[in-house]
Amino acid sequence: MKIIFSILLLLSSLYASSQGSFSLVVLHDGTPLENQNFIIVNHDNKNVLNATTDEDGYFYTKLTEGKYQVQLLARKDGKAQAFVRKNVIIKANEESQIIVSLKKDNSVAFIDSEAPEDSNTTQVQKIQKVQERGVIALTLVSSEDKKKVANATLFVKGSDIEASSNSKGYVELKLPVGEQVITIIHQDFSAQTIKVTVVAKELISKLVELSPAAMELEEFVVLAPHVEGSVAASVAQERNSDSVGNVLGSEQFSKSGDSTVASALKRVSGITIVGGKFVYVRGLGDRYSTVM
Repeated sequence: MKIIFSILLLLSSLYASSQGSFSLVVLHDGTPLENQNFIIVNHDNKNVLNATTDEDGYFYTKLTEGKYQVQLLARKDGKAQAFVRKNVIIKANEESQIIVSLKKDNSVAFIDSEAPEDSNTTQVQKIQKVQERGVIALTLVSSEDKKKVANATLFVKGSDIEASSNSKGYVELKLPVGEQVITIIHQDFSAQTIKVTVVAKELISKLVELSPAAMELEEFVVLAPHVEGSVAASVAQERNSDSVGNVLGSEQFSKSGDSTVASALKRVSGITIVGGKFVYVRGLGDRYSTVM
């Protein structure tokens, strides 16, 4: 009996020595996000653990050393904010940590549920209730073997509308008319975002092919709507512009405290304001000055 107990003790100690620690922190604009559901899969893409962050946006566990992938769908106020697929390597007797920090620019920060409802808000809500809708029917298949993809989750950007594909890879979404952005997420496939145009009282069918996900592939898909005038939007506009230029957004105006466009332009490199109404670009002649 003592021999058996000694063997069991030896095996448990060997198993413990091959484990490492893993922790996850989820933040939104510096504030912890609690009750964030995520899964951890191993190198064979099999579920190892389904877990949830605590009130501090924190989770901790022990894992056998090896390569894993964390798949997190971050939510705030019931709405999907981002989908993260992140690889992590666990080493024996060492701690690995992932910090997911969602910035304010990618959140639905302009919705305030505690603000008192005014007449304008009521009118907007009434208009939304009577807004016409159409139906988008999607059939999801694998790009490799063309098999139907079941249990995929679909999100509509800037909305709380969600749906899942059935055993035949089929799903219908009843959406407001106009252009809509749909993100498709599945554990075994790479996340895919598609744009569709919804026509009132009509059903539009579409076939979507999903590419199988590899363990080496990491993803970060933003599901919250684009915020016009934010710093991130201004930087993106500068980066995608065909010409060299500076873009000033409403967020920069509010932070700097400038009351006029002339005051804001003083902060742009190479720009001088003459007489409070003329823009002078250094290196160019007077003929290129523009009246504000």
